Amino acid sequence: MLILQKTALFAIASGLLFTNLISNRAISQPVEPNLGTLSLTCRGTIQNSVDFTAFYTREGGFNRVEFRPRTSTNVLTSNLRYSGKNTRGQGIWRGAVAAAADVVLVHLSDRPVQSGDQVSIGYDGRWGRATCR
Repeated sequence: MLILQKTALFAIASGLLFTNLISNRAISQPVEPNLGTLSLTCRGTIQNSVDFTAFYTREGGFNRVEFRPRTSTNVLTSNLRYSGKNTRGQGIWRGAVAAAADVVLVHLSDRPVQSGDQVSIGYDGRWGRATCR
């Protein structure tokens, strides 16, 4: 077992900054907000005909979207899986509704997910946008 000497990790009481002391050299870096407990819902509409809610947890990422067509009482659910990042560094999750309609969720930021972020959701070739809270 390798033991590193002169290594210490200090957390500032606000939780916003960590300082690593490695070989007497300080390195500061920001910490993700709400580390470990973040849970968000993102509500929006696709072309004034389908309401949707996307669900995010720190542990599972964007894992599910529920679609509610305004002309029906049915709730259609798509389970999502992380697909990677686009050329802008934005996370992409993919899924399907009833193995028929493709679903794509794009997190419209290149930073870790946080409250206030926006997502764009494509459902069967149509797109909508939502803000996460």
